[in-house]
Amino acid sequence: MKQSFIFKLLFFLILNFFFSSCFPRIFNVPKGDRKTPVPGHGFLAGAAETDITPFPGSTMAGFGEDIGQFTRGNLGRLYVKSTYVEDSLGNYLFIVACDLWAFPKGLGDRVMNELKRYPIPGINFTIARENVLFTATHTHNAQGNYSTSYGYNAGSSTSTGFDKDQFRFLISRIKESIELAYIARESASVEYSATNVFGLSRNRSIKPWRNNRPEDKQVFYNRLSSGNNYVSDQPECLADDPDQFVAVNPVLTTILINSNSTGHPISVINNYTAHPTILGSDSVLASADVFGVASVLIQNYLRDRFSGKLVHPIVSFINGAEGDISMNWKKQGREEMIRLGEKLGIEVIELLNGDLIPVNKLVSSQLVFDCIRNREVNDPGYESILKGVPVHRTAKKPAAGKAIILGAEDGRVDNKFEIDECNFSEAIMSHKIEGGHAHKDVFKKTYLAGKSAPAIIPFGMHDIGQIRIIAVPGECSVALGERLIKAATKSHGQHTFIAGLANEYMSYLTTPEEYKLQHYEGASTIYGLASGLFIEQKFNDIHTGGISGRYAGLKWYFPGIIFYPYRKNKIRQRFLNNHFNSYHLLKSIAAEHLSEGIDYIKHTWTLKHEFDYENIPEVKLETLTSDGWKDFIIEKSFQDIRIHESQNDKYSYNFMNYIARNNSGDKLWETIWIRPQGIHPGTQLRFSLECGSITSYSKEFVLN
Repeated sequence: MKQSFIFKLLFFLILNFFFSSCFPRIFNVPKGDRKTPVPGHGFLAGAAETDITPFPGSTMAGFGEDIGQFTRGNLGRLYVKSTYVEDSLGNYLFIVACDLWAFPKGLGDRVMNELKRYPIPGINFTIARENVLFTATHTHNAQGNYSTSYGYNAGSSTSTGFDKDQFRFLISRIKESIELAYIARESASVEYSATNVFGLSRNRSIKPWRNNRPEDKQVFYNRLSSGNNYVSDQPECLADDPDQFVAVNPVLTTILINSNSTGHPISVINNYTAHPTILGSDSVLASADVFGVASVLIQNYLRDRFSGKLVHPIVSFINGAEGDISMNWKKQGREEMIRLGEKLGIEVIELLNGDLIPVNKLVSSQLVFDCIRNREVNDPGYESILKGVPVHRTAKKPAAGKAIILGAEDGRVDNKFEIDECNFSEAIMSHKIEGGHAHKDVFKKTYLAGKSAPAIIPFGMHDIGQIRIIAVPGECSVALGERLIKAATKSHGQHTFIAGLANEYMSYLTTPEEYKLQHYEGASTIYGLASGLFIEQKFNDIHTGGISGRYAGLKWYFPGIIFYPYRKNKIRQRFLNNHFNSYHLLKSIAAEHLSEGIDYIKHTWTLKHEFDYENIPEVKLETLTSDGWKDFIIEKSFQDIRIHESQNDKYSYNFMNYIARNNSGDKLWETIWIRPQGIHPGTQLRFSLECGSITSYSKEFVLN
């Protein structure tokens, strides 16, 4: 017995040494203990946000290596927004929404590791991994090269490699947001409401959607009411089919958490389904895009509504099954981003002002890890969807199809073509069968990243009363999303929605029928024809109790140890020494016409500091009053709703801050303020800048 124990111990140590020497990083993932918060305090909630706006010179992820950009500055701020809920029995959940392109599993693992190594002050338990839901909004104008898969670092950003400093910065800010949300917990109540919002989004891949089973498409037609007309005025190549406005998930869900002591909102969590890619691939400004605009509008409204109180509600968005869904933009750029973002924000405000449904305050969470490679799918109804194609297994080796080169309509093709759907043909297929990939014409280059592609996938299911959140580790098509909701909904009284890009990123997931046509989304489904069926089966198993244990289904797995290989080369931090003028900046966000009028005001600052993730300048406008210099506030009107907007880069999307030139440590920052309509001439203003310990003011000026 003793010899057997010694042999096993030596074997484990040798194995551990082998993996330690072969992989540049080892992440220790805490499983958490079963000790929970002390019950009996009623329902508690807290929320907090931390700033993750990337420093100029960072790559931006989402549009890919061909047309992606380095950031020169920011349009609005980017955040991590955390909400903590705890029921009277001590069950708890953290919902962490990040203004990021994706949320890799390795990032979440490291955050959990840091929370265990450096616990939250006053906490008496170890936070379990299954009690934290990490999500990304999927903005394509946030930092990149923080993925723990080198394939995604190589393909999603304009520069390859792993940015260790960016990774550590995100860990620190995400951890801080979680800590502050827990510390801020107080007695609270929770309500929700939901409505269908048509016209804000459209299906960008209608042919694959139309190829779905009749019963799957009928779910979408059932949402329509008589008299609806969704024919758009968009250019024909953008939206020439009324079904593009039907084949969406129009459901907007809003969860409101209020303080029981003051009545003010603690957190507003929203779920809406669409790609937040309106700013476009030409932009050199980091931005939270349409969800950032909507969040700021809602925050400003709630600050007005509770004026006189120190109210700072945390407003967050969770994306859904947005794989084939775009926002309904006419031309990518700042103006469309603000127009659609404010429309979305007003829809949320109307829900907040309407009849809200009280939520049963019991909290529960399940998180199961399983391997997706070469897995059997038990769904005989699909045996003959493609002649001679075995659809009962996922692919052994991940790979993408050649259609990914073309991209989607709001993606990778240069904007001079306006949109690839107008100029290129998708549906690139092979005449031979590539195993689980079926007739996918495999893009061989993607095999190089195969070893780094995620294989151990987290499947999360979280309940707050009658609200169920399905955490999907990637971008699933809207039709697959509806099937997942059906598979995981236990009763008619339950309200279920998808949290996309949650806990891991494994690219796209489609139904077998959509995959068959090999458009961009199907070509990006890296584990083949049966991938969507496998995901659906897993969530159904969790829902019905068919899975027990966090690592059920895995034959070989070392709980608590995850290996993430990646290239060690640090990405470039690029500051162009030549002057980057305001015309080029405005052109990058499709606002070049502003440079010819008097619609904007520019100011230049000189700051002495090195590349620093921590210190991004904050800029605002102040106006001279009888009581001295005060924040400059404008009023916006939306029919019967009036909202006051403080003119600063946190609560307004009228500001653009960027580095115009970098000279031996002296960085020339420029601020552009795009002047809103309706401001009276003669207003006396000045710019104010704060950066770390630095406070600076511009000269006074008067509006013409």
